[in-house]
Amino acid sequence: MIEKYPKILLNKPNSFAQFTFTKRFPKVLNDVIASNLFSNEVMMQLKKLNQDLSTLSITRLKHPSQETYLWNEFYNLYLNNTLSELPFFEAEVYFYALINQLVNYEEFKQDPFAQVKRNELTNHRDYFKHILEQVAQHKLNLENVIFLSLSGNKADLSQLYQSKNNKLTLLINHIKPLTQQLKKCNSMSVILDNAGTELFTDLIFAHFLIENSLMDQVHLHFKLKPIFVSDALVSDLYSLLDFIEQIGDQKFSLSIKNFIGNGKIVLHEHIFWNAPLPYHQFPVELAGQINKQELLISKGDANYRRFFGDRKIPSHITPNVLVDYLDINTFALRTLKSEIQLGLTTEQLMNLRQSDPEWMVNGNYAVIQSLN
Repeated sequence: MIEKYPKILLNKPNSFAQFTFTKRFPKVLNDVIASNLFSNEVMMQLKKLNQDLSTLSITRLKHPSQETYLWNEFYNLYLNNTLSELPFFEAEVYFYALINQLVNYEEFKQDPFAQVKRNELTNHRDYFKHILEQVAQHKLNLENVIFLSLSGNKADLSQLYQSKNNKLTLLINHIKPLTQQLKKCNSMSVILDNAGTELFTDLIFAHFLIENSLMDQVHLHFKLKPIFVSDALVSDLYSLLDFIEQIGDQKFSLSIKNFIGNGKIVLHEHIFWNAPLPYHQFPVELAGQINKQELLISKGDANYRRFFGDRKIPSHITPNVLVDYLDINTFALRTLKSEIQLGLTTEQLMNLRQSDPEWMVNGNYAVIQSLN
């Protein structure tokens, strides 16, 4: 049923996708170049990529053998096309895979966005200390940590302009059914989004659930390779815990490490999260892994887009009719930063279009949404 809706295209005039291609992609490359993490030869390749973006043709990248099956469909459809002709999501995934190839991530494991991630941690030092004080004093309840995890999703380092508005307007608020699910489940999976501040708030959420015996296990799903600038890797988790210790909270960091050690927090990484495929094409082994849990929480924008194939779907359509492939109760915690959102009323849509034409992309609106 999803296939009847057209994919969001990168080259649509005056769209957020086109803005990404013409403004955000160059900034991403400029930030990597400015971080000075690589040799002069690599830097020259990155600069050339920046110069050639508008005419860049899709060529077959050097994928490890275990991931080629995830890219076959992409190359069958788009080989020799220009990047600008691609659907938005597929173009983004290819762009970041190309950066990883140019910096030889497979061999050296140097995250091209490491400096940007470190800066984000440093800039939020006071925020971290404030939240950790609340944790230590047991001031947070279940709804607090859910909203904290949601608000953390505003911290997306691939965005050219961060929202200056700290207040989120909830367009859909299914927190009551979510809290009901959390109180009756023993285990859940979280498809993570950003490292840094958002991963920190996700750890606060997981810690609360385990510490208060609401959950026996929390499974955290990380990207295997850098993508979308700030998406979380397992290495980002340990960098975050080191940072938390540096700002003076060894207790929380040790607690998380103990939960990992005793299997209460389980860390997963899979190359599918870096693939140019929608979620109805989950690999069998990954789907089986997720479906063993009783609840799935999806964080952020790119994950939301993948549930619906990143297609131009009318926003009044209810999501459950398009995700019948999901065998597990699924909730999305998402700050809106791209041109897709389902499950709104016609009245909401009319009001939003009149009051804030950029509501889908400016990061001021959010949802806690049951998808099925």
